Amino acid sequence: MYNDQGLGSLFEHLAAVAILLLVAAIAIQNVWHEVKRSEERVMNNAAGEYEALKKMYPEQLQSLPLSKIRMNTFGAIMPDNAPMN
Repeated sequence: MYNDQGLGSLFEHLAAVAILLLVAAIAIQNVWHEVKRSEERVMNNAAGEYEALKKMYPEQLQSLPLSKIRMNTFGAIMPDNAPMN
């Protein structure tokens, strides 16, 4: 009545778990790197949009009459209808 399959089965299960953990670790690393790349793309797009807006703002400001321009508490030039800080 001696059954020797218990120890073999245990090692097989441990090997399967080890392989699954290795695959999961590789998948998590790939997802992490993809998230970082995505964040970099978002930051680069935001920086590009910011630069475009910075270049566009003085052109819009030139079209305003001087009586409609004032400065906020930070010293930034604000159109007269913009809220004050």
